[in-house]
Amino acid sequence: MHVVTPTDREESNELEADMRRMGCLRLWEKSWRVRSEDMMKELVTGEVNRVYVFTIRGRPERWNTELWSSVYGFKQGGEGMATKREDCTTDKFSSRLDPKYGYFVKDCKDERERRMLVFLVPIFSPEKPYNIILTLATTLLLAYSEKKVVDWGSIIGELVHKLATNTKRGQPSYIGFFLFHLYAHGNLLTDEEETQWTSHQFMRELQITDSEPEMDHEGLKEEDLVELSNEERPATKKQKLMLGNRAMRTGSATKPVEGETSTFTLEDNPVDAIICDLEGVRSRIVEYELQMRQVGELVGNPSRESLIAAVQEAIQDPRRLRELERKVDHLTAEKRKATECVRKLEAEREKLLKQVKDTTLTVQNVSDAVDIEGNV
Repeated sequence: MHVVTPTDREESNELEADMRRMGCLRLWEKSWRVRSEDMMKELVTGEVNRVYVFTIRGRPERWNTELWSSVYGFKQGGEGMATKREDCTTDKFSSRLDPKYGYFVKDCKDERERRMLVFLVPIFSPEKPYNIILTLATTLLLAYSEKKVVDWGSIIGELVHKLATNTKRGQPSYIGFFLFHLYAHGNLLTDEEETQWTSHQFMRELQITDSEPEMDHEGLKEEDLVELSNEERPATKKQKLMLGNRAMRTGSATKPVEGETSTFTLEDNPVDAIICDLEGVRSRIVEYELQMRQVGELVGNPSRESLIAAVQEAIQDPRRLRELERKVDHLTAEKRKATECVRKLEAEREKLLKQVKDTTLTVQNVSDAVDIEGNV
């Protein structure tokens, strides 16, 4: 998919802010380079692993607006695609509207609006990423100017339904990206797919980390606040680490509040809290360093300063991307072999332990029999 993100820090920050304002920030945060032929084959043939038969991976008829809104963190409500009567594209493009193909995205006059279109048009119109029809242009520009609240979930749902209907065996399709996002959201990835997803998502995070603005408590993303308060969503590694550190350094206490009982935490020792926080930061740094080294090995071990540029170049080159995927697949296969080897060794160990236990029991029985008077 021809999704393009800015490499300049300021432009990247602006685009991220635009996505947040338009209500589709999660589209910005997802990787649009990851896909799986096996997923599309499942969709076409209906032959799904029995583990997933009764999940949304095996039940495409359950894919609805609410589900896609959940996958991409869209707010409920709003309107669908704009109509021609709402046309607001006058003087927005340097070229005239073509009745069949619409406008060329590159002809958008405003630089910031053009960056928004360059990013979103390939997602909402993957088959024609460089052209934009009137209704889609109107929808995106009205949402950009905050003159229209858009129901992005319904638009994505209609698009995926169209792609699913038109997907044929042996023919290229753009539905794979959406399938990966959907199954990752539902924790329905195989081990190989999970490795592929983690790799691509980490590359995506590398691409935007350097341009992500720092935020105070007032600037926290609404999606993050929802996730932190949702007990049904499993905690991330970062959240588990934070919660673990907090549990180590705090004690439970009870204090009466206006006649009622309130439970809160007390710091045992402020210095202990600082030490625990530092240990948590140190462990995360070690983890990030390992990940950076692994990513560096995949793209030829460039210098730290040029690592992000090397990753961006690699993921934008189909040939390099396929090479990276092959390397990831190879590492995944090696990991599986090592895991299988460990499993076999564990089985042999258990077998030997059982033999030792049986032998010890036999010896004990023989010893007991010899001790009985009259036995030899």
